[in-house]
Amino acid sequence: MTAQAIISLIFSIALIVLVCWGIFKRANKDHKAKTQYDERQTAVRGKGFMYGFYTMLVFQTILYILETSGITLPIAPFSLGFVGVILGATVLAVYTVWNGAYWGLNNNRKWYTIIFVFFLLFNLIPIIGVWSTEGFLNVIQGTSLVNVGVEVMLIALGIAFALRHMKDKTEEAEG
Repeated sequence: MTAQAIISLIFSIALIVLVCWGIFKRANKDHKAKTQYDERQTAVRGKGFMYGFYTMLVFQTILYILETSGITLPIAPFSLGFVGVILGATVLAVYTVWNGAYWGLNNNRKWYTIIFVFFLLFNLIPIIGVWSTEGFLNVIQGTSLVNVGVEVMLIALGIAFALRHMKDKTEEAEG
């Protein structure tokens, strides 16, 4: 990697961090970048992190077994490795949504919903681009697999939000 590429990478990461920091500050009611949770939410989130970690651990173990057995998947290794991260994050997110610990005390749900929809649409761009020029197989085999994983994660999160909302409405009507 050249010095110019390293500087570009560092600059890109710094820019992404700054943009995310600004977005989260705007998306929270108190305009602080950090989300605040109560004790119960913190405990639930701890369990969610544990389940997400074990999901990634199992996924990486499966990849290790496949690799040492000589079984190769027609997927770029860097994309396949990141799928494990996406799986762990999905388990964490769905668990915390279902157990009422996803939204922090200072979150503005409307802004976060807008952000999620933006990311859902933004991740479609490379998928559609690769699919239209190179075909569906290249979407799964290349870097666009990460975008597919993010799409699946956001859809799972949306379904979890909808189911949790229905559950809350039912409990509210009964109680």
